Amino acid sequence: MNRRFESALVDLERSVEKILVYTEGMGFDEFAGDEKVVDAVLWNFQVMGEAVSNIPEEFKEANSGVEWGDIRDFRNVVTHKYWMVDPEITWDIIENKLPGLKREIENFDVGLH
Repeated sequence: MNRRFESALVDLERSVEKILVYTEGMGFDEFAGDEKVVDAVLWNFQVMGEAVSNIPEEFKEANSGVEWGDIRDFRNVVTHKYWMVDPEITWDIIENKLPGLKREIENFDVGLH
């Protein structure tokens, strides 16, 4: 495994973990009302999208349970159309997508842990 690929997987994993830690115990209203947490979460979504762009297609195909395109696409919205970021959609991703993504990452057979 090359260093760029390994670093991308580590960045992806760390960003997911950070978002889950930053939002732990929060409800939507608390999340949406805490500008610092929202900023930190959105930054980590950007990191996730950049990391995905450095993961080889063969790996993505072998791990098709991950919504690679959605991760990249959300990063593009956060980065290039930030005024369109909907806090409710962001919260839905945190609550309903990130726990599953975390499990998928933990099952990658690349020796991250």
